[in-house]
Amino acid sequence: MSIDPIQKRSSVNGCRDIRQNSLGVGGRHRNTPPPNAKGVCPDNYTRFETSLSENQLLDELKRTQLSRRLIELAEDVGVKQLLTVWQALDCTEDEENGRIHVNFPRYSFILRFQRNQVIRTLVLEGKSNKFIQAHVADNLKMSISIRHIQRLRRSLKEKESACGE
Repeated sequence: MSIDPIQKRSSVNGCRDIRQNSLGVGGRHRNTPPPNAKGVCPDNYTRFETSLSENQLLDELKRTQLSRRLIELAEDVGVKQLLTVWQALDCTEDEENGRIHVNFPRYSFILRFQRNQVIRTLVLEGKSNKFIQAHVADNLKMSISIRHIQRLRRSLKEKESACGE
């Protein structure tokens, strides 16, 4: 029995015939290989491109009623850059209720990491705790205790001794 292409799929005969003659739809594909990895962006991911000017894009974003913070971010880093990052984050598996949840540590996390890297470098150069404390205060505009420098110095020695064994 052939189906009239205009026949509604919800009709009794249409559904039965489509199921019998079709290779399947959606999750019922029989000969389609499974995707490579769960939650991976499709291969056709492209960067955001538009012919609108930055100001036109910003006006458009404001009309979408996004949060004030996202609008400020677009003003700070540029609308196209924000949209490019947004598109990349949209590929995360952590999507729930139409929202994207990405956890960022506080910005102070990276500042502390960079400060500790500077301190480790100065320790390896043989600088004194007082010199390191003054260097961090003058160049990084951060205060650091001698005790913290001693802890970093100790952890470096422990790593060196662990590597030497």
